[in-house]
Amino acid sequence: MTSSPESSSKIRDSDSPKIILWASIMAGGTLLSRVLGLIRDVLVAALFPRYVSDAWTVAFRLPNLFRRLLGEGSLSVSFIPVFVRLLHKNDRNNDDHKEAKDLVSSLFTLLSLILTVLTFVFVVWMDPIMRLLVGGAGYASVAGKTEMTVRMAQIMFPFIFLMSIYAFFMAILNSFKKFAIGALAPCLLNLTLIAATFIPAGNLPEQAYYQSWAVIVGGFLQMALLVPQIIALGYFPKINFNFKSEPMRQIFKAFLPSMFGMSIVQITGVVNVYFASQLPQGTHTYIYLADRVLELPLSLFAVSLGSALLPTLSQYWVRGEKEKMIATSAQNLRLIFFISVPCSAAFFFFSQPIVEVLFMRKEFNADDVRATTDVLRVYSLTVLTASAVRILAPCFYAISNTRLPAVSAAISLGIHVVIAPGLIQKFGLVGLPWSTVISATFNMVTLFVAHQIYIGRLGLLNLFSGITRFAMSSSIMVFFLEYAKQFYFGQTTFVGKCIYLLGSIGIACGIYFVSSLALRVEETQKLAAVVVRKINRR
Repeated sequence: MTSSPESSSKIRDSDSPKIILWASIMAGGTLLSRVLGLIRDVLVAALFPRYVSDAWTVAFRLPNLFRRLLGEGSLSVSFIPVFVRLLHKNDRNNDDHKEAKDLVSSLFTLLSLILTVLTFVFVVWMDPIMRLLVGGAGYASVAGKTEMTVRMAQIMFPFIFLMSIYAFFMAILNSFKKFAIGALAPCLLNLTLIAATFIPAGNLPEQAYYQSWAVIVGGFLQMALLVPQIIALGYFPKINFNFKSEPMRQIFKAFLPSMFGMSIVQITGVVNVYFASQLPQGTHTYIYLADRVLELPLSLFAVSLGSALLPTLSQYWVRGEKEKMIATSAQNLRLIFFISVPCSAAFFFFSQPIVEVLFMRKEFNADDVRATTDVLRVYSLTVLTASAVRILAPCFYAISNTRLPAVSAAISLGIHVVIAPGLIQKFGLVGLPWSTVISATFNMVTLFVAHQIYIGRLGLLNLFSGITRFAMSSSIMVFFLEYAKQFYFGQTTFVGKCIYLLGSIGIACGIYFVSSLALRVEETQKLAAVVVRKINRR
């Protein structure tokens, strides 16, 4: 057996990894996927009344949770460092990568067994699980709502099998610095869901069930798109029951802590489902839509950058280049704040126009807009915390320390569970997102302090200086957005509002760039230099 030339060469990257380029490739695919996902959510919010959209949102929470628990985040952070070390070892010894391929087959076999059993159990016992999860008076009091949620969840739950296998294949591709196809694949899921909204149906429940089946079809297409490239690399898995190898033991050791640490956002989301079931109808939809709007910048920048960062940090650690690892982490942490600070400010001060243009039509009325705007305004602060965690957590995963992020996540979740009921009682709907913001901030601060102690100093003074300048530039941008609101609200047509919204956002980005350049922000100066070089070449 011989390794493919591509697999043996790709792992020997240069000492100057193109993390920004790889993140940009992922961000491009993610942007397209998120835009399609937003179109899907706009259609669901417009076409379905709140009791149906609530049921859809809750039903999709469980497979999404287990997708993160067993798939995307936790599997990647426990698998990639071990896999990269094996590839590095195989290249050094000039062997045929047999050990790495055996690991892929063994992990695939075990993952398939676990997912099959889990899917069977949850589909059979979905009714009592859902009644426990959404047993609050605000949810259960609506006739037929719980039953519809159970049925849709039973249809959609096998999605976790497809998505976990997709995430496993994507982790293999990412280890070889192949990011494009994995980032584009989710577009197939969203296109399938969009197409399902146009299937003629006799009644609303039937239409909602079409959406549920579309999740399975789209999930299969998303997973299948990665298969040809996996085969081309020579890493398509076979059945292998060797679960006791040393690489498998290393993955087991890292998997459980990382499973919890990487899934804290999804677990918090499920906890919020329980709390929201005690609030009036529509609460699940408002929280979900606000979360989806925020996922656009988070997935576009933070998730893409974090995913591209992990393989490089792992390689630096394997090669003993700790200083390069720390410098790379510090640089990317500053970069993510450079992006997330203005995003957070824009969402906070311009939330109502964004929600109106995206969702206000047909079944989604002015009251729905006000409630979603209130949630989005509070949630906008999580752009900062969640983005930073997406950079800080891979630093620990790269050195195979998955316990510390897990402990930090567990404590932050505990804080959320303790303070959420009191905040809900005092502030109503917005109390739930405020609890999420407080607990997420704790998680971010804990990881930053732990990095300073256990891995190395990230340059607190340099980071604080950067954030201060980012905030000053964002303040200038906010002044413009507040001024632009009066012209937006003066529009009476949808087209006019769209033009003013997009125009205001575009001008705001330009103002942030120019003011950052005037304040000598390092990131803006580098970007400007790249643009000037490209113009001069032409």
